[in-house]
Amino acid sequence: MKQFISLLLSLIVLDSWWKIFEAYYEVEGWKSIIPFYNLWIITEKTFGKGWYWLLMLIPVVGWVYSIYFYIKSMKALNQSAGMMLLCAFLPFVGYPMIAFMDKGEYMGIQDHLF
Repeated sequence: MKQFISLLLSLIVLDSWWKIFEAYYEVEGWKSIIPFYNLWIITEKTFGKGWYWLLMLIPVVGWVYSIYFYIKSMKALNQSAGMMLLCAFLPFVGYPMIAFMDKGEYMGIQDHLF
């Protein structure tokens, strides 16, 4: 049962990322399912430099950067502070909400956090 729930959540997040890539980042949806390349695209669209995703691989720094990454990527999609925190701590809930509610738009690279 746990495996089924895990698979279901994974498929929902996969579909959500596909829709977000097509609607907001204006790139082909299939790019969202390629590991590491999808992070490259999001960091390139969010920070302007695609290699920043490598910071997630550094122990301890990666945890902090991952939260910053989720918050900053939601800011680039013009989402509220609540949605930013939801995507930072519960991305399997936040990303489907963004993908299926059609709220917000891609604002480009943001210089400030909030």
